[in-house]
Amino acid sequence: RPKSNLSFLYKKNFFLETETKDFGELHPWSTWPTVHRGVTNDIHSIKFLNQDMDCAKAYPPIWELLEKEGISIGVFGSLQTYPPYKGNNVAFFVPDTFAPNERSFPISLELFQRFNLSLAKNNKAIAGKIRINDFINLIRIIKKGFVTKRTFFTAALHVFKEKIDPKYKKRRSNVQALFSFDAYYKFLKKKRPRYSTFFTNHIAANMHRYWLYTFPSDFDNDIKNNMRDKNFNSQNILKAMDIADKQIGKLMSFQNSRGGALWIVSGLGQEAIHRKEIKKQ
Repeated sequence: RPKSNLSFLYKKNFFLETETKDFGELHPWSTWPTVHRGVTNDIHSIKFLNQDMDCAKAYPPIWELLEKEGISIGVFGSLQTYPPYKGNNVAFFVPDTFAPNERSFPISLELFQRFNLSLAKNNKAIAGKIRINDFINLIRIIKKGFVTKRTFFTAALHVFKEKIDPKYKKRRSNVQALFSFDAYYKFLKKKRPRYSTFFTNHIAANMHRYWLYTFPSDFDNDIKNNMRDKNFNSQNILKAMDIADKQIGKLMSFQNSRGGALWIVSGLGQEAIHRKEIKKQ
């Protein structure tokens, strides 16, 4: 994608590779707190989703430090952010898609988070059925202006493709990224916090499952010869990246219009993993 937004930033030498000294198996729910808090996992001791964060009280995430200094913040979906942080300078705060409930700020965003958590819960490694309650909640958040009509029609077209060809269920996680960004961007433009974060997991979800199809040269012939839906699956990571790239373009324009910096942070490096046993997905 030589004309992409990421390519533009890379060619402008706005690329920096960093390294953390975390120990043990890499997990995003442990590594992202390292990014947010500036200390490694042996110090912050955050190892599990939704664990009690008192173990890391001495090393608060950057948005808490900024908020206490009078800088407005807006956090949307960043990992290990439940429960939502409260403060006078919080413009909005939506915890991650693994949160135990929909608690968010302002309270109007709880409608969106309820819809988001329901989809995430019922569409894990394999896409599940679309429930009536989810469809009703989707209509409600569209009426609230949290999701654009364009995203709704894109999602509807995707569901139609799933009915015609079940292979498209593999790309359903991409739709969540569209819904989440719509809600985030609405509040970003409305509240205009000085510091803000947005996190999406849809690229990682595709990388974990379809690295083989995108980079088959990383694997031996025994594995490559057993690939199913080769041509379709080889596009899955690229489709996910295209969505993120469009969102990055919107944020670039937003920041250019108001001034300030934009950071795109990828939490973990990726490469082929060779396993003794290849399970489904």
